[in-house]
Amino acid sequence: MNENVGRFLEKFGFPGVIGVVDGTHICITPPHRDIEEGYFNRKGDSGYGCSQVLITPIRNPPENTPEARFNSRLKFTRSIVEQTIGVLKSTCRCLRKERGLHYHPETAGKIVNACCILHNVRKHYRLPDVAIDDDEEQHEEQIPNLMENNRERYEIRQQIIREYFR
Repeated sequence: MNENVGRFLEKFGFPGVIGVVDGTHICITPPHRDIEEGYFNRKGDSGYGCSQVLITPIRNPPENTPEARFNSRLKFTRSIVEQTIGVLKSTCRCLRKERGLHYHPETAGKIVNACCILHNVRKHYRLPDVAIDDDEEQHEEQIPNLMENNRERYEIRQQIIREYFR
């Protein structure tokens, strides 16, 4: 883990980071009606607030400020996971939206997990990546529209901006 922290600081300028998080849509067969409430679409950055373990962008910072530089670097850093999802869907074509997984949701989840494991095996053996189809998903920058009323949750982000982006 310390190795990842050092790499993120060196490559992206973020201290204490061990990874980045994102999600993607996987088309599945709709679940049976009596369990469908557990399968709502919840993708969207605006649904997450800043916390001690998740750093989110600052909403509409003025240009040429430390906050704007922070957002720019955060967006660049997050592109790693977006590229990884693109490679995963290019390699495991069953995950693409036009294909869909026509199985019970639990089975579809196992297929997604298996695809991720195979992706990691490919990376471990340094097999070449497959060309990415950019039109699969458009990743828009969605800045959270949350009231920043809990100062303690946002202090870590502000400390990083003060120390690394001034």
